[in-house]
Amino acid sequence: MDITKSEERLRQVLIFDKSSVNIERVLKSDLLDVLNNYMDLNSDELKLKIDVDEFGFFEIKVYARTRRLKDLSAVRA
Repeated sequence: MDITKSEERLRQVLIFDKSSVNIERVLKSDLLDVLNNYMDLNSDELKLKIDVDEFGFFEIKVYARTRRLKDLSAVRA
């Protein structure tokens, strides 16, 4: 059975809609852990927007708002 591109896209969107809340929660938690290494940030200051484009690719936008970046002069690259 051949699946057209639009049918595949619809399938991906439906799967994403069902799991997006859980994915967003886990991703936000992980990002908060990482970003807190570089700035003072709480969960209210971190927003995620996850969309699926017309080709079925996920677009994830991260918005972080902080008043202070941490001093990284002691960190070696």
